[in-house]
Amino acid sequence: MKKTLLNLCIFASVRKKIIVSVTNDINTDQRVFKVCQSLQKMGFEVSLIGRLNSWSKPLKREYYTHRINNIFKRGPLFYIEFNVRLFFLILFKPCSALLSNDLDTLPANYFAAKIKNISLIYDSHELFTEVPELVNRPFKRRIWQSIESSLLPKLNQSYTVCDSISDHYKNSYNIQMKVIKNVPISKGLEPIPKTKTIIYQGNMNPARGIDLIISCMKYLPDFELKIIGNGPGYSLLKQLAESENVADRVIFFGRLPYDKMQKHTQEASIGILFEEPFGLSFEYSLPNKLFDYIHAHTPVLSTPLVEVKKVLAEFSVGELLENREPKNVSKQILRMVENQSKYSFESAIKTYNWQNEEKVLKTIFL
Repeated sequence: MKKTLLNLCIFASVRKKIIVSVTNDINTDQRVFKVCQSLQKMGFEVSLIGRLNSWSKPLKREYYTHRINNIFKRGPLFYIEFNVRLFFLILFKPCSALLSNDLDTLPANYFAAKIKNISLIYDSHELFTEVPELVNRPFKRRIWQSIESSLLPKLNQSYTVCDSISDHYKNSYNIQMKVIKNVPISKGLEPIPKTKTIIYQGNMNPARGIDLIISCMKYLPDFELKIIGNGPGYSLLKQLAESENVADRVIFFGRLPYDKMQKHTQEASIGILFEEPFGLSFEYSLPNKLFDYIHAHTPVLSTPLVEVKKVLAEFSVGELLENREPKNVSKQILRMVENQSKYSFESAIKTYNWQNEEKVLKTIFL
């Protein structure tokens, strides 16, 4: 009897504890931030584990956080070291559930969940094995594909960011991922006067189309381009701005807190989403910046990606690129700015907000 009571007490103490893990800097990952907030509202005691970078800023959250300071900062050794350290952190921390974000945290979570005999939920932010960084690296890609094909079919609970990725996993592994879009929390932002600025927010990785908008700036002499984010392409993009003689009108902000980034987005006349369909991950992507632009009442000019086309077909919140020739893109931007009044955002905001997505999240965790 005493043993039974003891087991019940132990179960009660861990049954609402969840460990969330991601290889990103947890200070800037808005999807993970929103999910953790929602889990707290559901009654979970949240622990969040992420990565410590040289540029990481102090972090203050209403739940436990830990950032792993890897010896190896990139490449295969980074992922091996991170997963080994993550595995032992999870293994010895009491909890009843694990939430793994993306394939690069799944090995540690999977084996820890098996040993502890606890629930594992998987959040696929993208088609990891189809990102541009892997498309032309067949050996590395095969390694990640083998991890994916070995582990994903064994998961009972998983979700992703859009229908196309969910369908891909259904066709590949016969698993049904739920869809929870990466959309902002609706805050009822009011439109503010627009300035002659164009905004890009996100990583400076290959195939993001930032080079295209920089090349357009010579045809848009009255405009500034604000680039908010960071990544390996920073130096080359800065050089491109200088070679195009537009460096004085291309402002690189680096990473900004979300509220400051949101203010710049509200002021912008156009938000760009120029990702090239280079690999299925981009072709099927539904970038969160699309919805950040919508919530800021800023028209979007976008590549005709599969999922983005659906949103722009349903709501008058922007246009699709007619082509990728800089002079023509510039003309399209000018037409959009001249006709700002034709865009309407309220219906899209009521549809695409975190309050709605949270309802789906509850069906997974409760």
